[in-house]
Amino acid sequence: LADFKIDDRIETFWVQVRQEKPDGNTLDRPTRLETLLDQISPDECVLELSSTGPNPDTAVVAVVKREELLRRAAEKAKQLKEFQRQQKVSRRKQLEVNWAIGQNDLELKLKQLEAFLDQGRVVEILLAAKKRQRRATLEEANVV
Repeated sequence: LADFKIDDRIETFWVQVRQEKPDGNTLDRPTRLETLLDQISPDECVLELSSTGPNPDTAVVAVVKREELLRRAAEKAKQLKEFQRQQKVSRRKQLEVNWAIGQNDLELKLKQLEAFLDQGRVVEILLAAKKRQRRATLEEANVV
């Protein structure tokens, strides 16, 4: 619930309650935030900030059932987790290969490449010599 501006986290002194009606939304007359908080049951309902009101010192709020707000918070957390999972999956993978790679190492890199491609990832193959790694001899380079 930390992501929602509710109850005493609303920073204005005056609030207007948004009433949802079949013919459209209407706003009640401005009321002091403290007065409205005293009138609602904190175990059942909360005041949620909808927008700033017509005046900068007045906020438009909605009376929301606590269960509804908890459900929306859980849904938001679920969407965030799914987004983070998608970001993790869609990351690029890099495989570094050089001319002096051994046969077993090359086979391992090819298996990793295949696994990453099966997961739907984008794979970059870097053909470069690493620092502090032995250089391939001319014969090894010709064999590859």
